[in-house]
Amino acid sequence: MFIQELKTKHILKLKILCLCIFSTLLSGQLKAQSMMTQEERQFVVKYLQDTKLEFLKATEGLTEAQVSFKSKNSKWSILECAEHIALAEQSLFSIIKIQLQIPFDPLKKKEIKITDKKIITRLTFRLFKAKSPEKIRPTGKFTDLETARNAFILQPDSTIAYANNTQDSLHEHFWQHPATGTIDLYQTIILLSAHCKRHILQIEEVKNLQHFP
Repeated sequence: MFIQELKTKHILKLKILCLCIFSTLLSGQLKAQSMMTQEERQFVVKYLQDTKLEFLKATEGLTEAQVSFKSKNSKWSILECAEHIALAEQSLFSIIKIQLQIPFDPLKKKEIKITDKKIITRLTFRLFKAKSPEKIRPTGKFTDLETARNAFILQPDSTIAYANNTQDSLHEHFWQHPATGTIDLYQTIILLSAHCKRHILQIEEVKNLQHFP
């Protein structure tokens, strides 16, 4: 009887140990699935770097007359576009940090209806119109283009460093953007770059207007 009890206790301990090991492995697997893959990380870092360089190139060497030029066909001047991009970069990155504090809701994941590729296509398609939120609309915060460029540079560098190194569970946190519906935080970084690209294209449109100085 005593020996049987020892065997039972031994088996029970083994079962508990196996369960703990399984739970640890499962937890690690789920954590890995919620993080960026190496392929995703490489893609988004390059996209961030490319759009940063494109913005700097598009706004380089412009005169005061050029950056303030607007016609009846242009919504914003180049300076206003630059201000909007800089404000949006800061706003979208802050959303990532805020949403990371919200517990994982698996039902939210099912609400995602848009792919990573479709986010880029939609945001960079200039005929697709979306109303800018009030807090990131240009209001003349920057009096010159150089100030706007300097404000812009700080955020992409910070975002690139974050994307390069983060182990956050970006696929487990979600929010709603008016242009895309529910997206996760990895998609939010993609959206951030695609939004920048969208307004780089707008800057090029202004440059191609008939009476551009």
